[in-house]
Amino acid sequence: MKKLKFNGWAILSTIISLMIVLPNLDIIIHLFQKPNETWFHIKEYLLKDYITTSVIIVVFTIIFTVIIGVTLAWIISAYDFPFRKFLRWALILPLAIPPYIGAYTYAGMVSYTGVVQRFFRNTLDMQVNQKYFDIMSIEGAIFIFTLFLFPYVYMITRAFLEKQSAGLIESARLLGSSSVEIFFRIIMPICRGVIVAGATLVALEVLSDYGVVSYFGVQTFSTAIFKSWISLGDVDSAIRLAGILMVVVFAILSGEKVLRGRKKFSFTNTKVRPIKRKKLKGIYGILAFSYALIIFALGFLIPVMQMIAWAFMSYKNIYYSDFLQMIINSISLAAGCSLLIVIAAIIIANYCRLH
Repeated sequence: MKKLKFNGWAILSTIISLMIVLPNLDIIIHLFQKPNETWFHIKEYLLKDYITTSVIIVVFTIIFTVIIGVTLAWIISAYDFPFRKFLRWALILPLAIPPYIGAYTYAGMVSYTGVVQRFFRNTLDMQVNQKYFDIMSIEGAIFIFTLFLFPYVYMITRAFLEKQSAGLIESARLLGSSSVEIFFRIIMPICRGVIVAGATLVALEVLSDYGVVSYFGVQTFSTAIFKSWISLGDVDSAIRLAGILMVVVFAILSGEKVLRGRKKFSFTNTKVRPIKRKKLKGIYGILAFSYALIIFALGFLIPVMQMIAWAFMSYKNIYYSDFLQMIINSISLAAGCSLLIVIAAIIIANYCRLH
């Protein structure tokens, strides 16, 4: 009889995987139970709107984040212009602001008593139409998600371009290709996999968000789940909505694998070297700097400045011992979760590598 070998990696990987899978299995099991009247009401009158709104926000957010993320990654990687080194890392900073915080900040800034409308009224002596400053809509949600999630696409694409594309880009330049031709004929095809990966992360973030859409009053899957669960007290309907959302997520992940395909553009057999950046002079350097600066300002600088201003206005109302405890709790939670995630990922990845 063959002696069984104890494999700690296998046991730990199985336990971690079960902890991830079991809640999803519970949702799937609930989908086969008999629905109640609330679910029939949601299915008949609300479900179509939830799906439509969610799809609109996800699709347009992906389009805009890909456009901004890829173009910024290309400009930062392939060209040299004023403050490029600063902007190279500064463009990641919008990820430090959760989208719902960005939503609160921008809604406050463009409201009737906000800094933007007060500037028009008091400084320029202009009466503005309120509808042009109504950010609490589907379009406003897309704007917020785009500004604070584009770094997902930017980071991955920039890292790929800086390490993997030097040979192709320099060869194309020697053959006389213009910057536009290089971007569309070389950069976009070789970056397809990383662009799809970044866009997938953006889509999952948008679908899982509750703060932005709840504050803006936009009906999506996440708000519907909480409304069914908390407001209506109907856990079964909430689980059914979560199950549909799971199917959507699975479809996105499957689509990502299909779109990424089997193509690989890797030059690891040759010496890895950075792209020889082209110096932008005159108006072109100003345009590149201005574009990157505007995105950085909208996604990080302006919201942070507004939050600092509000902090100075209201610091006397903060009970400091409670505030300090909140900071400690937040840092402890973030550090603890990050550590557990890294450990679990290493355990599963190592087992998959060995077996």
